[in-house]
Amino acid sequence: MPTKKLLLKNSVFIFISYVVTAIAQTFVYIYASKILGNELFGVWSFLYSGALVVGLSNIGLPNLIITYTSKFLAEKNYFKLYQYLIHSIIIFFISFPIVLSIALFIFYFGIKGLKIQSLSNTTFLLFSVLFFLQNLTNILLAFVDGLQKTYIRAIIQLISNIFFFIASWILIHQGNINSIVNCQIILYIIQVTSAIFFILKFWKLSPTTKSTNRLFSFDIIKEIFRKSINYFFISISTIFFEPLSRYLIGKYLGIGTIAYYEITSRIIGGFYFLL
Repeated sequence: MPTKKLLLKNSVFIFISYVVTAIAQTFVYIYASKILGNELFGVWSFLYSGALVVGLSNIGLPNLIITYTSKFLAEKNYFKLYQYLIHSIIIFFISFPIVLSIALFIFYFGIKGLKIQSLSNTTFLLFSVLFFLQNLTNILLAFVDGLQKTYIRAIIQLISNIFFFIASWILIHQGNINSIVNCQIILYIIQVTSAIFFILKFWKLSPTTKSTNRLFSFDIIKEIFRKSINYFFISISTIFFEPLSRYLIGKYLGIGTIAYYEITSRIIGGFYFLL
């Protein structure tokens, strides 16, 4: 069980991280909407909403990782702690290309419906890299949360958002969608590498746990998949809300209107935790 001191430490760092993230991202996206213009920023917003759909590749893995990590940490079973993390990542690597292909197929019709033109293959490639890093980040940081080191997550997010803010002022003036996506990729590269560094350091400092079990097990794969699929069906309806709402707004009110919806959503969502 976390101590009062650790709980306070986690809470303080989470609060600071949320405030900095909300302020940084609000200013960045307002700046981006002015540089790109409402229509182009609206196109980015619609395409980026695909992150929620591609997020199905996680199929509830972050929630399960927190549960498993907390359980095995309490039992001091470090072998199983890392075993379940590795298996969760394997499941993600298998599911991601499948879900990404489905998402691209769905958004192809959305792009045609909104009559969006001049989207290069590079743009779709960058979005694919972004979605991969974003979902991998969620899995790795869930492991950090399970270790009851939420303040580490907060520090990682704090540092990465500072770099995101700096990169945005340097790159977004290029005035294209790729410039925003590149800034987001930088954000998640920092988060992924920082999370991996912390996990490896924790593993190095962890007591050695002897086990006669093999590292890889199909039984664990089946167990994780069986439990995570429940999260999949619970979240599937809410996941499609954002892309669909943006599509309908763009279809009937114009693509430029999506920009106003995006900025408003981010301002409200960013500071919602303070209410």
